[in-house]
Amino acid sequence: MPTISEIDELPSILSDPDLKYLAKKNQGGKNQRDGYSFELAYATYQFGKLLGRIREGGVNASSLWIALQVSCFIDDVVVGLRDGILWIEAKRGDVTWRTGEESRRIEDNFVAQMNADRKTGRFRGKNNMYCLVVGSERRAKLLRDALPDTFQGSHSMVVAFTEGLPDQIDISGGSLVATVMRKLLPENVSRYRYDPENPSPLELEDLRTCVNDILALVHQLPSGEVNMIADLLPQIDSECRNVRWRPKPPKLAEDVRDILKNVEGLTVVSSNGRVKYELDDGPEGTLSCILGTESGRRFEQAVRDANPKYLNEVLTIFRENSNG
Repeated sequence: MPTISEIDELPSILSDPDLKYLAKKNQGGKNQRDGYSFELAYATYQFGKLLGRIREGGVNASSLWIALQVSCFIDDVVVGLRDGILWIEAKRGDVTWRTGEESRRIEDNFVAQMNADRKTGRFRGKNNMYCLVVGSERRAKLLRDALPDTFQGSHSMVVAFTEGLPDQIDISGGSLVATVMRKLLPENVSRYRYDPENPSPLELEDLRTCVNDILALVHQLPSGEVNMIADLLPQIDSECRNVRWRPKPPKLAEDVRDILKNVEGLTVVSSNGRVKYELDDGPEGTLSCILGTESGRRFEQAVRDANPKYLNEVLTIFRENSNG
C-alpha cells in the first residue's frame, strides 16, 4: 500500500486519547446502513469524477487515489489528488457543526484534521480541502451560513448531495451523478441525444448500469486502505461493462475540419484518432496519419497551408497520407 503521510504519520503526532478516539470513531461504519449507503453513494460519485478526469486527459491515474473509512478525524471518504487531499465527512441527517460527542463535535473533528495536516504531508495541508456533505440544500445553506471561525485559513466547504437516496442513487433530471457518469459511457451509447429534463429510457438504462457497476466496485474496496486508481483500472475493465475511462481519441482540429467541409464532393470525419474520407462518386479510405501525433499534426498543417478549395487539391494532400 502506498505511503500517504497525512494518514500514515497521524499516530506519530497524536496523544493516546486521540488515537483511542479514532479507533472508536471508525468502528462499525458499514453496519449503520442508512449512513453507510449515503457515504457509498457519494464515494461512487467521487470515483466517477476521478475516472472522468482521466478520460478527459487532464490527469494521470497514477496520481489519484481513494480511501474509505480511514482512521482519521474526517474519515468517511478521502480522495487523493495530484496537489492535495479532499477530506469528506458525509452526514445524511439534519446535523449541525456542534453535532457529536462533547468536545468531539463535527467542528472539532474538522479543526483537528486541519491541524494534523499542517504537521504532516508534502504540502502541510496548504492544498487540502475539507468537505461536509449533507442530504439537502436547505441543510447545506444553514451550515454554510454558520461556518465556524475556527476554519479560517482552510479550504472548507459544505456540499448538498440530494442524489444519495436510501435505496439507490438518483440519476434523473439534472442529477449531478448523471452528468458525471454520462461522460464515462461508451461512444456507441453516448449517441443518444441527452435531454437532462427528459432522458430517454435507453439512456437511463445505460446510466443505471454504469452507476451500479461503479457502486459495486467501490463497495468492495477495503476500509481503511489507500486504493490507487491506476491499480483499479484493470478491475474496472473487467467488471464495469458500461464504463469507459481511457482518454478519448483526439478529433480533427476544428479549423481543418471547416476547411475540408467547404470542399464539394467530399466527406471527412475523424474516428478513434484516425481521419476517414468518402468521395461522393468514388471510393472511401483512411489516412495513415494518427491525430494527436506528429503525423496528424503534419497533415493538419498541410491542409492549413494549402487551404484547398477544390477536390483535386485535397486529393493531392490525401495521397501523401492515405492507406487506400
